[in-house]
Amino acid sequence: MSAEVLLLADNSAVRDAVLKSLTEVGYVVAVAGHEISGARANTLDGVSLVVAAFRETTPTVIAHLSGVIARRSDCPLLVVAVQGDEVSILRAGADSYLAHPYPERLLLARVESLMRCVPRRLRAAPLLIDVPSRVMRRNAMAIHLSVAETTIIAELVAAGSAPVTRAILAAASGARSPKSSALTQNVSRLRRKLQMIQGGYIVGVRGGYAFVPTVPTRLIED
Repeated sequence: MSAEVLLLADNSAVRDAVLKSLTEVGYVVAVAGHEISGARANTLDGVSLVVAAFRETTPTVIAHLSGVIARRSDCPLLVVAVQGDEVSILRAGADSYLAHPYPERLLLARVESLMRCVPRRLRAAPLLIDVPSRVMRRNAMAIHLSVAETTIIAELVAAGSAPVTRAILAAASGARSPKSSALTQNVSRLRRKLQMIQGGYIVGVRGGYAFVPTVPTRLIED
């Protein structure tokens, strides 16, 4: 059976804790080794998720992380660290972050969320959101999204022009809380990407956000 999860680690304690949690519930995990150097293209074949287990986020770790992201194809990336700056990790391109030690159920919930791929596309003309591919398109223009960005824009587009609370977006995207800076940063990145392709607007409303398309949203089945 091919591995579902590729586990990279620079810390054996964090690696072993993550490995135990995932294998006990039935995930097939491949461990790339003690150093974070195994995320080559062939290593990622068939993998649905990359988990990077760190001691702390030093500049060296961030450089490794960036390399993993650049070679990871479409796999989402979860970073688990004993000492880490969430903002730096997310800016480096991680899709989610978890501080170690953590409640085991939280790790499993994050993994389930990241591996969940809803087979759908959403259109808010002229914008098309391809959820499985994590791509936002307008005519010939296309922009790739992180897992968190895809989840957020999908929630907003599916709601039409109705407001979506920060609590709902935080839970869906794996943010720590509705007040998390990670959620705010993901929304800011989405606004910039939408502006680049003139695909619509995300407006702030009391307690959340709303997506403003040019025409009403409809769900397109694959």
